[in-house]
Amino acid sequence: MADSNLFALIKALCFVDEEVEQVCSWLYNKTKGKMYWVSACLQNLFLNNYLEPSVRGWRIVKGRNLKEVSIPNKMA
Repeated sequence: MADSNLFALIKALCFVDEEVEQVCSWLYNKTKGKMYWVSACLQNLFLNNYLEPSVRGWRIVKGRNLKEVSIPNKMA
């Protein structure tokens, strides 16, 4: 379960409501809440076209799965 700071960050970044918990859980599992790595992972999502804008906020591109996202080499 992601911590409240991470949840607040994802909400502030305007992810669509139904994906907030999914993105938070993924980020927390990858980063253990360390903000530097949260930033690196979010940047990786954008650079690899896993996110798209929608009318209600950012959402995961249809057909994409967060489990497929490779993590930055420095985290591995």
